[in-house]
Amino acid sequence: MNQHLQMILDNSKVIILTTDRAGRIVEFNREAEKLLGYGKNEVVGKNVLMLYENPAQRGELLSEARPAGDAVWAVRNREVVLRSKSGKTCHISLTLSSMVDEMGKPMGTVGVGKDITEQKMLQFKLLQSEKLAGIGTLATGIGHEINNPLAGILGMAEAIIDEDDVRVIKSHAEDIVKYAVHAGNIVRQLSAYSRSTHDAGASTVDMAAVIEDSLKMARHVESFNAIELVLDLEKDCFFTANSGELQQVFVNLAVNAIHAMGDRGTLTLRCRREGAFVTAEVSDTGSGIPEENLNKIFDPFFTTKPPGKGTGLGLYVVYKIITGYGGAIEVDSKAGRGARFILKFPSAAGGPEPTF
Repeated sequence: MNQHLQMILDNSKVIILTTDRAGRIVEFNREAEKLLGYGKNEVVGKNVLMLYENPAQRGELLSEARPAGDAVWAVRNREVVLRSKSGKTCHISLTLSSMVDEMGKPMGTVGVGKDITEQKMLQFKLLQSEKLAGIGTLATGIGHEINNPLAGILGMAEAIIDEDDVRVIKSHAEDIVKYAVHAGNIVRQLSAYSRSTHDAGASTVDMAAVIEDSLKMARHVESFNAIELVLDLEKDCFFTANSGELQQVFVNLAVNAIHAMGDRGTLTLRCRREGAFVTAEVSDTGSGIPEENLNKIFDPFFTTKPPGKGTGLGLYVVYKIITGYGGAIEVDSKAGRGARFILKFPSAAGGPEPTF
């Protein structure tokens, strides 16, 4: 019987790793050896924390399970990052549970994991490609905003050539500096937004600050100046996320709202604390979403835009980012009556997963 169980372990195409009650590794199957590069004899008896890129992740899993006494517990499909013997990081979808003996007494833990590193890489590439597609949407407005200060710089420089009055020359030089700084700020904003977030980790961010930074990019949409903007941002709405990815969420929602309103309307952005959650809203007074499309807007490649005008991935990417941080999103809309997107995240202080 023991030999049969060992064969199951050795032939499983998932990582199987068990520990005793002190966290020392007991079982380490062949798939774990193959993925992490350690031989079983190298890790058995050692603390399982040696495998974690961030050992605190293990504590977070146990804390989430909240094991009390001898109670049986399990934490399912949680992403962790393990480090192989060679130093390579591996993203793992891990189910961790208590392991008990015949009497129901806890013996340690059993972890069953699936390598999702390639899936994560594809996700990063999708996020980046959609962000660059969004920059294409903003390109005309960005071009105008850069062209205006460049035209001013050129005009002032030409005026200086034939000017003898030192005071006028100084005034033109000051204008050139002002225009150059403005153009430089636009380029820096664009560079920061387009930069890949592949290597950026999650941290504690303030929702209000993320929204304000997102608006710096959304303002480049051609019709933005025709839109009335209403901001109701409560400060210190802290939660854990990658600020670059969250900025992509709000830029996408804001640009969609502006396009839905055309030449006129009101764009409203709000954020506030609600108990254990941080909530944000993006609403518009545009054309709204027909009822028959409401349950499809977060599907990949679904779009009502003409060919060449949209990828159909924008709201799908928004959904993946939000749910990836334990958040939730819903939409309230009717055709001809605008749309309101409501985002909810666990606050940095912690709390249950948000639901609607």
